[in-house]
Amino acid sequence: MTQRKTMKTWQFTFLSVILILLGISMFLPAFHINGKTVIKMAKKSEEYKEEMEELAEDGGDAIKEQEEEIKEIEKQADDEIRELEKEYGIKIRSISSFRIMTHSLKKLLSGKELTAEEKKELKDVPEIAKIYKKYNILRVVLWIVYMTAFVLLLLTLLGMALDWNKNIAATMNLLYGVVAVVVFGYLRFGLMGSIAKALNSKTESILGGFGSLIDLGESARTVKKMLSTLYSVGFLFGFILAVLLVVASLMTMMLGSAPAPLPEPVFPPDPSGVWPEEPTFPLKPSIDQPLLSPQAPIPVQTAPMGQVKCTMGCAVGVGFQLPADRKVIVGKSPNNANLVINHPNVSNIHCSIRYNPSHNSYIVKDHSLNGTFVNGVRLQKDIPMEYPAGTVLSLADGTNQITMG
Repeated sequence: MTQRKTMKTWQFTFLSVILILLGISMFLPAFHINGKTVIKMAKKSEEYKEEMEELAEDGGDAIKEQEEEIKEIEKQADDEIRELEKEYGIKIRSISSFRIMTHSLKKLLSGKELTAEEKKELKDVPEIAKIYKKYNILRVVLWIVYMTAFVLLLLTLLGMALDWNKNIAATMNLLYGVVAVVVFGYLRFGLMGSIAKALNSKTESILGGFGSLIDLGESARTVKKMLSTLYSVGFLFGFILAVLLVVASLMTMMLGSAPAPLPEPVFPPDPSGVWPEEPTFPLKPSIDQPLLSPQAPIPVQTAPMGQVKCTMGCAVGVGFQLPADRKVIVGKSPNNANLVINHPNVSNIHCSIRYNPSHNSYIVKDHSLNGTFVNGVRLQKDIPMEYPAGTVLSLADGTNQITMG
């Protein structure tokens, strides 16, 4: 059976679901800031490690008191963050990619845009200016990544609906997936390192209240570990989905294609669109009487005649000369069929065949339970289809075949 490289339903579903989830992931929290993360951040600092070493020397009671104190600090930090959000009109306990895309860094962390004086001050602090620049680049990249996912979803849908070559959509999704893997991989595993290198003690004056939550008197490596505690699931989820999109695209390109379409059927010549009544062909051939009529010999006539013959299976060699006013009924039942094929998967009346001399073609109707196939494609039941001479019909599981013409 010939193949064409059109997308199958499961391939389309796989790609579409991943692209939809990538779009939805923009609303998942990429960062979270609460009492728990503040404590985690503090525990990554060198100061905390030194303090714990001293407490270990004092014994278990001192450590237990420290743990109780940490719980109290966590609660106080949550209260302070809530007050901070209320005071500045911000939401920093959960920061999604969408909030980053729609908010400048200053507005995200302080509820207000940079003033002219602050913009001027930024120019005098290259380290902080670099952070703002990276943040703005991040916003642009996120817009491109997420909007491209929706564009590709639309193109994949069009490709499925219009029977495009599946490699077009698969290649676009593959390239996008590779880029998304790099982007989300950097955001999740490399972004904090670059920010840590740029941070210094002047950050608090630029970021306002948010800067007071971070102790910046640490090395860049320590600050990276501290800032990494702020991560939530957003970027990691995007990274995993991007990897899945690459895999799904490769699977779409390498695995099965849809079957090639049949030629357009020849529609009935009758303007009413109704096929004429089909007279029954009452003949019942035997193996030693191929292409002959034992009961009613067909007189010699000038009109062309078709030929139907079993070329594989139980009745191989049995066939008929088929005039236009007769039909061959193929089936398992000797009482109903004149081309008898005694096979368990063949129906009592499996299909019927008529010859159309004006087109030198054959009109086939399927009446079976297990199907009649042409080039591996199943015929619609009780719908007349017309095929050229030389077409081979496969019955049910394909062990029995009939050649027309």
